Amino acid sequence: MLDRDRDRDRDRDRDRDRDRDHDRDRDRDFMVLCGTSADNWSFVRRRLELFNRAVNVQEENQWLPNSAKIGRGYNLAKGAPPTTGSCINKLIPENVDVDCLPSTDISSSTEIISTLRQLQESTMKGVDITTEVSGGFGPFSTSFSYTHSEQTRSMIDTIIKENSTVLFTTLKISWVRLSLFEPKIDLTDNFRFVIQHMPCCDYNAAVEEYVRKYIINYFGYAYVHDLLLGGIAQQRIVISEAGRSKLEKNGWTMSDEASISFSAGQIFSAALKIKTTDNYDKAKLDTFSKYSQQSSVTTLGGDISLQSFEEWSKTIKTNPIIVKFGVSLIFDLLTSYRFPTDPKIGFKAQLIRTATEMYLLNPLYCFNQCTDATHGTCIDSGYFQFGTCKCYNGWTGLDCSSQIEEKGILVCH
Repeated sequence: MLDRDRDRDRDRDRDRDRDRDHDRDRDRDFMVLCGTSADNWSFVRRRLELFNRAVNVQEENQWLPNSAKIGRGYNLAKGAPPTTGSCINKLIPENVDVDCLPSTDISSSTEIISTLRQLQESTMKGVDITTEVSGGFGPFSTSFSYTHSEQTRSMIDTIIKENSTVLFTTLKISWVRLSLFEPKIDLTDNFRFVIQHMPCCDYNAAVEEYVRKYIINYFGYAYVHDLLLGGIAQQRIVISEAGRSKLEKNGWTMSDEASISFSAGQIFSAALKIKTTDNYDKAKLDTFSKYSQQSSVTTLGGDISLQSFEEWSKTIKTNPIIVKFGVSLIFDLLTSYRFPTDPKIGFKAQLIRTATEMYLLNPLYCFNQCTDATHGTCIDSGYFQFGTCKCYNGWTGLDCSSQIEEKGILVCH
């Protein structure tokens, strides 16, 4: 018995010594890195690698799903954060207000998307953007850009390159809203560390590199200040160019958006087993279904294995997802109130704003960049940093790659 106790004590001492040596080595590495040249800021990268930015939540099943995403950094250019799954009896983060909706709010709609403007309007419905910047922040218009966002790229390719119309029918169940009580929020040690060591106060290539590497890449350039949690059911229907032609030959008028939306809604309701009292022409609906491509209905939140709306909607509260969120700019946080010992904090906020503007002002993207400078030029569409090619004489196509054949010309010598 004594031998076992002595062995246990020896093992405990050895583990303690090993942990102390590891901490000393880590601190020594950190101090050495801090002494390196300010050109590479490797000590900042080391700090961010050593300390995980994720919230460490104990007893995870006691926390309201997705509530920890509030206050999280966010890069708008790349699109929405993933949606993974009191009126509540779950824990929520500190300094967060909970607004339980008077009753579960259910809304449904069908959006017809065939232009870039319609796509932008649809994209921005899921996010509210606020800023304290005087006059707003122009680069917000480049959020969810073609270059950065896979979802945006896929949609633009569908409606522009394939000349198709996309119908999105969405049903949203809103259950609870979480809002940051911003006067009380505290910033993470890592974020403070990065701001503390940020070079200041002239804008140059070194500042731009630092902001991109250690602020935008790690924290984004905005932060989530409120969340609406609930569930989403959605279906996508695509009408190709050939499908439009066949529908028109069968009596459909593609400019009649009311009829098209109604038909998409009927297909969606049938897939979710939602009973409706609407009267409809079955033969006409069958024609619409025949010449369009319908995806299966996707449910997010709750128990996604359930096929009917009635059953699925009852499970939303057990696994809510983000159905809408609001964001503010990260440099709005850089105030003397939150950084009372940093006399340069106002300059740093301006530098981060400028670097963010430069980050978002990427070159326009046109299909194949209009092939060649002699074929055409890329004209800004005003949406998603995406452009359309204006072809020069003799060239045509989305990317000005097709040469126009001149016919009927007799050349005399």
